[in-house]
Parts: sequence; C-alpha cells; structure tokens
Amino acid sequence: MQRLPSDFKEITCPTSCLEGVLAELINPADLTKWRVYIQAPSETPFEGGIFETNITFPPEYPMLPPEMIFISEMFHPNVYPDGKVCISILHPPGKDAFNDQERAEERWMPAHTPLSIFNCFMTLLEEPNIFSPANLDASNMWRDRRGEFLNKAKEIVELARKNLPADILEKLPKPDTDPLQRARRIKDKLDELPLDDPHYNKRKQQLEKVIFDVLQRLPNKEDADSFYRNLCPQDHIEVDNSGGEDDLVQNWESDDGDEECEGFADDDDDM
Repeated sequence: MQRLPSDFKEITCPTSCLEGVLAELINPADLTKWRVYIQAPSETPFEGGIFETNITFPPEYPMLPPEMIFISEMFHPNVYPDGKVCISILHPPGKDAFNDQERAEERWMPAHTPLSIFNCFMTLLEEPNIFSPANLDASNMWRDRRGEFLNKAKEIVELARKNLPADILEKLPKPDTDPLQRARRIKDKLDELPLDDPHYNKRKQQLEKVIFDVLQRLPNKEDADSFYRNLCPQDHIEVDNSGGEDDLVQNWESDDGDEECEGFADDDDDM
C-alpha cells in the first residue's frame, strides 16, 4: 500500500489528471476506497454520461489490482450486471488457465497505476471487448442489434445525469484535450526539477510515467511511442515505488494544494 498516496496525488493533480475523471476519497481517513466520476468520451455510445464508480485497493496493492464497481447503472459488455468491471488490466498477474485468449501482459502488473486503468476503460467505452464478456446480453446486443444497444446507452446516460450531484460537472478536471500538448507541458515540469534535489530520480521517473500514460491516448500507438522516445529518451520506464507508507501518507495529508503537485509526494531519503 506504500505507493497509494502518490497514486492518489497523481490522479488528482492538475498536471497529470485525466480529462473527465474526478477522484475523491469516500472517507478522508481511508486511502483504499475512492469514489471516481467518469465522463464518457465524445463520439462513444455513452457520450454525455458522467458515471459514479468505486475503486477499492487490496492490502497487497500494487502487487494485486484494485476492484472497480459502477455505482451508476451501466449496461456494457465488460461490466457485470452488479456493476463490477471486468477488464484484463484488473485481473491478477499471471496467465489465466481458463482463458487462453487473454495474454499475461494484458493483465495487471505492479507498474500499472489508476491512470492506466482509466485510460483502458475509456477505450472500452468506445469499443467493448465482446470476446470475453461480463454481461452476455450487452455483448450480444452490441454485436447483433447495435441500434438497440445505442438506444439503451442513451437511456443509461440520461439516468446517470439525472442522479449526478449538482457540483460534479464543475469539479471534473478539464486539462488540455491534446495529449501531445499535455505531455509537453509535463515535460517542461520535468525539466524544471532541480538536479541537486535528493529525490530527483524518483520524481523524474514518476513524471516520465505520467507522460507515457498521457501519450497512450493518441489514436496511433506508434506515434505515441515515438513522441515518448523523443520527450523521454531512454530504453524503458523504471519507476521506483519503494519506500515507507507512513512518510508518504504524512506528506500527502500535509500537502498545501500546490497546483503543480510537484513530485506527487515529498519522500524521505529511505525512499
């Protein structure tokens, strides 16, 4: 659980948050349970909808993935009727003996973050995975009766908007809509890190990981990889997430709300 405070700071920081994703703690004293509002991207069946979800992190996080459940009603091939989200990135690491279509590298890995999860789910709102569905009725309707599915999605959107708290729309993050522009802005932040900072390497790795995740929203993955190599020339991402949870929690709680959220967490030297 030692990484959770910095992950929460990452998802709520203006320089790294995702457009249309608002995360908050259900209980301010408990970092393991988040309430997350997700605004469906435009040009998807759920365009215009803002949906409430809950994310629960297990004690073994980040070695094991969190659980994501829709509180708002959702009708989607990759969401069980009870609201639980079933996508590869939320499946425990390793190979599934009962599903040979799902590769091990598609499943959860400790390097993943909540940003990775939401990026993945945003894609599935546009193009569901119907080959391993959690909701068979939704999957069949998407495949065989697309018009009926789109009408059902509109009903879901209207219901979600009707039940939405009044202040959520204003609170939803609205960063730059151009992923490349956002990535360059974060790169500028990275370049401003003082080289004599004892936490320089950790903060540099964290910001490089954010840049990588942001660029994954580009439509062409080859372009995303190319831009990442240009902005962050290196062989691979190697994020150091070791350290003491108590120090991270203390710094997270004492954060002064600085708009830039520098470094996400001011860790001690043993980090």
